[in-house]
Amino acid sequence: MQGKMGLLLLAAAFSAAVFMQMAVATNVVPAIYVFGDSTADVGNNNFLPGNQAKANFAHNGIDFPGGTPTGRFSNGYNGIDYLAKKLRFKKSPPAYLSITREAMLYRGANFASGGRASSTPL
Repeated sequence: MQGKMGLLLLAAAFSAAVFMQMAVATNVVPAIYVFGDSTADVGNNNFLPGNQAKANFAHNGIDFPGGTPTGRFSNGYNGIDYLAKKLRFKKSPPAYLSITREAMLYRGANFASGGRASSTPL
């Protein structure tokens, strides 16, 4: 069973690597839509009213260009930022809650939001 799981994971990783190389080579990815947690959040929580789970503190963003907090739960770029760069986007998709025009959604959006623990009952 573990051997089959290992082969499945290897096949998935290989497929993802091939897809990334094809996407980068042909520029076929028109937009990035992100769903996730704090590891992918680019600042959605900054736009939630009364939200306590904000990441705009001095240590978050110290290694980000400009050295200012952006709402990311990291000291610089997150994985989505690197993925966007790899796919030849000028920047990471914006936080969904920061988008002011519907037309901007066609270029991608980041719906990720940090601060929710999986063990917290709903």
